[in-house]
This record gives sequence, structure tokens and C-alpha cells, in this order.
Amino acid sequence: MLRVAIDDNYPPYVFRDGSGRLMGYLVDSWKLWERKTGVRVELLGSDWSTAQQRMANREVEVLDTAFRTPERERLLDFSAPYEPIPVSIYTHSSIGGIVDLDTLHGFLVGVKAGDACVEELAAAGIDTVQLFASYQALVRGAVEGRVRVFCLDEPPANYLLYLNSAEQWFNKAFTLYSGEFHRAVHKGDAATLALLQRGFTEITAGEEKALREKWMGIPFALSPHTRYLGYALLVGSLVGALLLIWVVTLRRVVRQRTAKLEATLAAIPDLMFELGLDGRYHDYHSPRTDLLAAPPEVLLGKRVSDVLPPDAAAVCLSALQEALTTGHSVGRQFELPLAHGRFWFELSVARKPAKVGDETRFVVISRDITERKRVEEALRASEALKASVLASAACGIVATDRQGLITVFNPGAEAIFGYCADEVVGRVTPTLFHDHDELAAIAEAQSEALGYPVEVGFDALVVRARTTGATDEREMIGIRKDGRRISVRISVTVMCDAQGELAGYLGTLIDMTEHKEAEASIQRLAHFDSLTGLPNRTLLNERVRHDLARAHRGHESLALIFLDLDRFKNVNDSLGHRIGDDLLVQLAGRLKRAVRDDDTVSRLGGDEFVLLLPNTDADGAAHVATKLLEVTAPPYCIEQHELVCTVSLGIALYPADGDTFEALSRCADTAMYRAKQRGRNAYCFFTAEMQERSTRMLQIENELRRAVVHGELRLHYQPQFALVGRRRLIGAEALLRWQHPELGMISPAEFIPIAEECGLILSIGEWVLRTAVLQMRLWQQAGLPPITVAVNLSAVQFRQANLTEWVSRILDEEELPAEYLELELTESVAMDNPLAAIETMDRLRRRGVRMSIDDFGTGYSSMSYLKRFRVHKLKIDRSFVADLAADPDDAAIVAATIGLAHNLGLQTIAEGVESEAQLAFLCAKGCDEGQGYLFSPPLPAPQFEAFVRDGWLV
Repeated sequence: MLRVAIDDNYPPYVFRDGSGRLMGYLVDSWKLWERKTGVRVELLGSDWSTAQQRMANREVEVLDTAFRTPERERLLDFSAPYEPIPVSIYTHSSIGGIVDLDTLHGFLVGVKAGDACVEELAAAGIDTVQLFASYQALVRGAVEGRVRVFCLDEPPANYLLYLNSAEQWFNKAFTLYSGEFHRAVHKGDAATLALLQRGFTEITAGEEKALREKWMGIPFALSPHTRYLGYALLVGSLVGALLLIWVVTLRRVVRQRTAKLEATLAAIPDLMFELGLDGRYHDYHSPRTDLLAAPPEVLLGKRVSDVLPPDAAAVCLSALQEALTTGHSVGRQFELPLAHGRFWFELSVARKPAKVGDETRFVVISRDITERKRVEEALRASEALKASVLASAACGIVATDRQGLITVFNPGAEAIFGYCADEVVGRVTPTLFHDHDELAAIAEAQSEALGYPVEVGFDALVVRARTTGATDEREMIGIRKDGRRISVRISVTVMCDAQGELAGYLGTLIDMTEHKEAEASIQRLAHFDSLTGLPNRTLLNERVRHDLARAHRGHESLALIFLDLDRFKNVNDSLGHRIGDDLLVQLAGRLKRAVRDDDTVSRLGGDEFVLLLPNTDADGAAHVATKLLEVTAPPYCIEQHELVCTVSLGIALYPADGDTFEALSRCADTAMYRAKQRGRNAYCFFTAEMQERSTRMLQIENELRRAVVHGELRLHYQPQFALVGRRRLIGAEALLRWQHPELGMISPAEFIPIAEECGLILSIGEWVLRTAVLQMRLWQQAGLPPITVAVNLSAVQFRQANLTEWVSRILDEEELPAEYLELELTESVAMDNPLAAIETMDRLRRRGVRMSIDDFGTGYSSMSYLKRFRVHKLKIDRSFVADLAADPDDAAIVAATIGLAHNLGLQTIAEGVESEAQLAFLCAKGCDEGQGYLFSPPLPAPQFEAFVRDGWLV
């Protein structure tokens, strides 16, 4: 098979019919070549630039309709020329005096975009040109009067002027330049070139003549009388005979041309009339009598005013008057009611030449444009819909042509970039809105991925969408008209025409600036202390994990120092929190200046600071601690106050005191309090005598195993109340209690972590859930209002693959509907593996079980994950609620949490509500629910039931 790239817009050589099929002289020539050689030909018609690109990409073996140039000769081998192509300047018949380039100056010249005419005219200093998308559009523009001078290759010019019935209205002024058509193959492809030459050589002169007469309308060979005339010049005695032959031949040519003209008229589907200036019908040609306003036998001799409605007759007579003055009239339209419907017609009128004194007559072509009007109306409706969509779209929409020139710039894009559509459409490419360095980085990355160079510019934005056919989405820096840089999410999609060829690109844009700023603010709030700017607990935790891993790999030591201001409460109580805050800020600055850049100084809250010292042994830690005592000792000057404050420090070492952040924190905290016990303003290392706590933990573990077996664990229930509207009981949190016969009441904060470490948490957790679910069912049967019971899940429980099945089994066995169960999960557990957490929450939600995030604000939940968590409630940690009235930071965090939850469609519940001031603040900020000692302490089941019946049974 031979693949041939060819320009599909060069009539009559090659063009597309109404259904998009290729046709023309060259199409038939290649079909004939295919029969001669037996080699199948695939013609790939496209615009000329695409045809050249296909040849350059070696998608085809042959490039047809190519001019031979020095630049192309470096890459291609050419056949012999097969067609001379003159390129000429055409002028309207009403314009005279244009005979060369000098006389062309000052006229607007129509040209096809990308045509060589543009370069030729520019080289001659003529730049007043109007660009058209195709040869057809160019000639149509000339016929419609948009340009009166145009530059075009003669073959398509003659063809298209004839098709538009305009050959009598335009004259060829002069030839601008001439070229020749060749067929080109890849450099060195002698076999294909030889095959081309052989196939076209085998086409006979008769076959070639038939093709030319079909498409060019002119005989290929010289007429016979020319050959006989040559003989007459040589043999004078045969002049008479030759003259006779010439006359006979001329008559035959006349008959042939007459027959051809009649055949042409028969093929024209339009109505044709000969009218007088008064509108009287003198002759007609009509292949469709159903489109006549009157029967043919009564039409002749009538005036248009006799057979047409007044409006239509007025249009026709007006066209005759215009043609009388200018020689022709085109484009006038009217609607005509006929027996089988209403039809639209368009008139083309030309004045016939007449001798002086003869009646002026006109040739009128009436074309049925009903279908065109319907399509135009549908197009107008489509354009109106498109304009409405573009105007109302919330996002920015930018469309370009293939070269990147902006064609659509909707109001959303105007709002994002600050430009008006008039400033950019048809003038610039979208690279105007992007950072050059970022485009260069994208181009470099795309070049590596695709294996060929990608230009820094528009191509970098669209190459991935063009090569993959998929939508290319990315976040980029946008540059507004005022120079401000913004963050923009861009999605680029290719647009194709009806033939599937690339037509341009469509980009949708979303301004992410506010989202990014909010995300950055959340990141700062999540990782840094708002007062001092130091890393907070979350960031410290991340850095400790990182430094511990590095210390483990390198067999290095690491020190963790807990630092606490001595008697800081006295400063707050006596001078106020503003002075206390300033003191903390100054202290933070001194601590940072006292350590290395690789060390971390963080604030956990209040006056508690933690220092992380990687690659530091006991001696190094003691040196740093001494330095910290020195730098914190000088007085702090705050407003008119001079404050002298001391600090106490506790030091834990890796690996001697632990290999986790939690273990080291416990040791450092214990050592810090030992330093305070020793008189403050000192540091203390964690020592062996502090192992008592570890012994206690071991004792707790052993006793806990016995407690599980002997049933010493109990559940207490703390009521939960609605804070919005009427105060009412809406649920209870099940809280685990352990009353040891010898050790007394043991806090869950002490034994739950031990249970998790020793593996008892699963059996304890199942007992807790089953007991709470059973109690809810018993209370409902006893007549208590149906409320929700909240049960805490540990990290170990939540990571179990069969969690949903386990919960479902207990609900089914204890016969409690899932809607009355709420499972609480701490923020840190949810974020430990967020994707797995989302999957587990989805399964529980489908089962009907509601989820809530416990201790919200103490960890860090990515906003992108939080909105995907299938939870319905955020529980505000008691540590924030406790200091609402005293700590502006805690108040801000609580207010922000409530606002965030409501924006995400979630409810909030505050735990640890113990004062009316706290309750008033929470109600003012719109907190949905609350629990705490202000309402009730956790109660055993019988006391809880009595509490409800004693006043909360409503």
C-alpha cells in the first residue's frame, strides 16, 4: 500500500464534497495510477501544513501538490513537474488600473491564511491583507463583497468563481508568480520515486485528456485545425481544402460546446429566469417545477408582482435595479409560501449585454436555501446556547486554535486573569498567563517522557493532551494582568473537527489561590504554634520519628529535653495573659538561639517546650542544658516590667531511656518534674530510680489480665446534651472504669495503653461494645428514650480487617438497631493510614453505624482526607475547652473547629464542659452538643437510669 498526503482544499485538483469525500482531478489520477500499477493507494487529505507534517513524521511515503524549494530538496526527492500553477491577483470588474505590484498598494487584498501569497505580498511591502480560512471562504468573501481584490492560484480561482457564478464579475489583473506541482518522496527513496514515474507514464494521452475535460473543462491536446494550419503554411495548394476542414471542425467545436453548455445548465439545480427591468418573465430554466411560484405554462409574460407575494416581489425588483446600476446583485433573500411548505430563496442577478436601444434584460438565478436557513437557525441557537454556557460557567474556559491563538475567553477566565476577552482573543496564546520558568520545567519533563524536544511555550501546555488524547490536568502558577501570581488548576483537552482532525484545544481553569492560602494557613496552624512560631506537637512528632530512624541506622544517640517555666502561672495571674504571651515569645527566641540549626525547639502548649537534639550524647545534652539555663536566666523586659524567670529541664536519651517518642517523652517529663521537685532552675537526667513507673506498668498489666477474667471492669455512662435549641438528652458516652480491690480506681489513661501493648485490648474492646449495646437495648425496653451510645475504638481495634463484621455481629446478637450506636475514633488513629480509614468508615457507614472523630485538634487531619472521612461529628478535645476563657489560642481553635465542621456538613460535640462560661462560649459559636461535669459526671448504669428518669425523660 502506498500512503499519499495531499492538500484537500485545492479545487478542481482535490477537494471534499458535501459528505466529506475526496474528489477532483488528482483523486481520479491516483485511482487510475492504482489500476495501472496494482498498488493500493491511501489518500490522506488534510490542510497543507498537516500534510507536510505527516511527511516529516514519515506517516506517508508520498507528498503530492508540492512546490520544489531548496529547503525541501534537503529532505525530499521530487518527480518531474506535472502541472504549472500560476498565482494571480484578481479584481472586481468595477475596479481598473491594477496591473502590477506597484498599482496594488493601498488595496485590501484577500488571501488564504498560510498561503504563499502572504509572503509574496509582504516581500513587496503590501501588508493590508484579510485572511480567510480556506480557498472557498476566500472566494465566497469576494462574491459577498467583503474584499474586492484577492490573491489565489489560478486553477482553484477559476473553478470556485464558476461555482459561485461570479466569473463575469472578477478579472485577472496580473500574475504574481508561477510554480509547478511535483510529487515528492523521502530523500533517497529511489524505489518509490521510480514506481511513481512508471505508473503515471503508463496513463495514456486519451486517459489524461478525459480526466482534464472532466475536471478542467478544456481539451488536453491541440485542436485539429491547428495541426492542419501548419500544413497550410507548408503547402499553399491545400489552403482551400484546409479552410473547409477548419469550418467543419469549428462547427463541430461549436456543437460540442453548445452540448456541454446545455449539459451544464441541466446539471444546475437552481431556478434560472430571464427578466426585464419591469420584472416580466421572458424565459426560464427549472429542473424543479415544484419550486415555481406559478405553473410554467402561465409564467412567461407575467411580472414578478403578478406571481410573487408583495415582499418577495419587492426584493426581486430591488435586485434588478441594483444590477441595472452595478451590473450585478447578489445575496438578496426572500421567503416564498408554496403548496408544500414555505421556502427561502437567494437571488444572483446579472445584467445581460445589450445593444443601444435594445431592452435591458437580466439573468436571475434563484437558489433554494431553505435547508441552509434551517442550519443557520440551528447554528444561531447552538451559538446562543454556547454563549450562555460560557457566560454562566463558574470556571474559566479558554479555547485556542491549533497554533494556540485564543479563540474563546469566557467571563470566568476574565475574572481569573484580569484581562478582557477583547484584549486576548485572536491576539495572544495562553502562555501570556504562565511563568516562563515553569513552562521550561514542564517542557523539559515532557521532552524526557516523550523522547523528543518539546518547545518552551504553548506546546508544553498541550503536548501531553495531544499525544495521549486524554485530559491533561495540572496545577500551575498563573500571572494576572496586574502581575499578581495565583495558583490555577488547568485541564487541557483536544478538540477535533468532523473529520477527526485536530482543530484546537479547550482549557478549563479553577482559581486555587484562596484554597491554597487556606490550606497553607491550616498547615501552619497544624504544624506551628500560633504564638511563638515554633513547631508544635505534630511537627515535633514527625521530626522525632525521622531523627530516631536516622539514629537507629547510624547507631547514634539522641537527646529529648522537656523544658518548663517555673511559676509561669504567677505571671499570668498577676500581670495578665498578654504579658505572659510576650514572655513566652521572648523565651522561644532565646531557646532557638542557644541550639544548632539541626536541633528542634517546639512548644507543646502553655509554658511547655520540648527540644530535640539529634546526634547528642549525655555530655552534649548536659552542655546544652547548662547553656539553656544560662540564656534563660537574664531578666525579660516586657513593657514596664522586668521579669526574672527560671526553667526546669528533664533529659531523656536514646537508646538508653527508650526508642520511641512516647517512651522518651515519658522519661523526659518524669525527669523534668524531678528537677522541679529538687528546687527548680535545674536540669535532671532520667535515671534508674525512675523505673518505678515501669514497674507500675508491669504490675498493671498483670492485674489487668486478672481483672478481665474476674470481671472487675465496669462501664460508666456520661450524658451528652444538645446545646442548640432546647437542652435535651441525646446520648451517652460509654467510659471504661477499673476498680481494683487493692490498688483502688485505676485510670483508663493508665491501663488502656498497657492493654493495647499486651494484646488485651481486643477482648476488652469486645466486652465494652457488647455491654454498651446490650445496655442501650435494655434501657429502651424499660421505657427510656432512644438515645445513642458512643463507644471508643482503640487503634488496635480499628486496624482489624473484620471490624465491620464484628460490630454487625454484636448489634445483631444484642438486637440493637445500628442507628443507636456511634463509634469514636481519635484523630491520630484515623490519620495513621487515611486510605484504610476511609475504606473502614465506608463499610461501617453502609452498615448504618455512625462515626465521630475524638480529640479533634490534638492531631493533624489533612483537609483533603477529612472531607472524605465518613464521619458525622467532630469531638472537640477537653484540653481546648478547659482554657477557653483564659487562652485566646484555645478559643480560636474551638471556634475554627466548629466553623470547619459546619462547612463540611458535620456536627460538633465538646467534651469536658465544666463551667457556665465554657457553655456560653460554645453556644455562642454554634457548637451542637456537649458533655462534662457541668451536666453530669460519668455514672454507673443504675444511677444513669435514675438520672434520666429524674428529669431527662422528655
